[in-house]
Amino acid sequence: MPTGLAWRPDGTLVISSLKGRVCLLRDTNGDGLEDEIKPFSDDLAAPYGVNCSGKDIDVINKYGLLRLYDSDGDGHAEKTEVLADGWGYTADYHDWAVGLPRDAQGNYYVALPCQQDERSEAAARLRGWALKLVPRTPTADDPRRFAVERFAGGLRFPMGLALNRAGDLFATDNQGNYTPFNELNQLSPGTRYGFINKLEVKPGFAPPFKPAAIEIPHPWTRSINGICFLYTPEAVQKKLGRPLFGPFEGQLVGCEYNNRALVRMSLERIGDTYQGAVYPLSRPAAEGEETFEGPVVCAVAPDGDLYIGSLRDSAWGGGQNTGSIVRLRPDGPLPPGIAEVRAARDGFSIHFTQPLERAAAADTAHYSVVSYRRIPTPAYGGADADTKAARVRSVAVSENGLSARLVLDEMRPGFVYEIRLTGLDSGGQPMFPAEAYYTLRQVPK
Repeated sequence: MPTGLAWRPDGTLVISSLKGRVCLLRDTNGDGLEDEIKPFSDDLAAPYGVNCSGKDIDVINKYGLLRLYDSDGDGHAEKTEVLADGWGYTADYHDWAVGLPRDAQGNYYVALPCQQDERSEAAARLRGWALKLVPRTPTADDPRRFAVERFAGGLRFPMGLALNRAGDLFATDNQGNYTPFNELNQLSPGTRYGFINKLEVKPGFAPPFKPAAIEIPHPWTRSINGICFLYTPEAVQKKLGRPLFGPFEGQLVGCEYNNRALVRMSLERIGDTYQGAVYPLSRPAAEGEETFEGPVVCAVAPDGDLYIGSLRDSAWGGGQNTGSIVRLRPDGPLPPGIAEVRAARDGFSIHFTQPLERAAAADTAHYSVVSYRRIPTPAYGGADADTKAARVRSVAVSENGLSARLVLDEMRPGFVYEIRLTGLDSGGQPMFPAEAYYTLRQVPK
């Protein structure tokens, strides 16, 4: 039941499993597919993220960050060291700690799902926070190698963390009370987001919060978990002489657990504000067709393959406590579809994966644009509000047919724009994806 993916310098795949172990996966016959799995650790408390520190392995579990040592090289850790701890937890199944991206300065980042039940303040400590684990020199009084710092609060159920190449931290959050959409948040030090823990619910407590970079519609998605950026590994880029992921380079993959699917997200920065769009990445499975079990974690391997870890959990959707890892590899050209949507001062530009026939793509009848928002409340979820269909005044298509510039009658900051394309194709191939959901925070000047 994989919850974390990482690679050792020798190419060995390391996973953490919700069943309690850290395991090593190797390709023993040279066919490029791992076919051997061996436990590296003894049982841990719901590990939910892993990172390799040389030959040692760091793993985040319910009560702390651990380092596993295999000094004799027999493939099994004989020593475990607590590197950081101090947050609250109980026997509650969902009291996970999730991580572990690491920045260029060696800091780790961890997220703690919120506290919604009756418990002591000690057991609720730092729940709903993203934490920064900062390297420190151990002392006799405190042998831990990392100090725990509050980074960003007001999170409900953050299940995916990822750093971009600029060092900015992003986290998913799941729909529920105070969070009417699923979310992708850009976490900033000292900021707060919209969720309020149960022990914080007091008269007059309504702290200002930073809105999500991308609000992901629900129930189109129900539970967005692990995320990773599609960055081509340096060695692969050098070998190919180009980015591996084409127009998706630098975008994010998101793991949709309930619907057994993958989504894709693009970001743009306007001033100090991140905003962007989400799109389908995997197609819905046909009846009887094999698909993902329930994606929860993803990562780009050193050779550029995309690995997806899935599980079906008895306490999370009534599964049978099974799991699997799927390897995805680019295979031929992308189908015609939306590569990216970007905001403009009076509309949007839509970039395509393949050129479209210009006359057809310039017809406003092929575009549907609707905007709406949701209002956070203590109740679970929330309905779309202030829904309005936008009038597409004009469409200008680029000379190469790879982009279209839509001019709308108005732009509404704070709204999600649902953009759909109908009746367009490329050489008879249908568009996929033909839909995008753009969260407009700032209107470009």
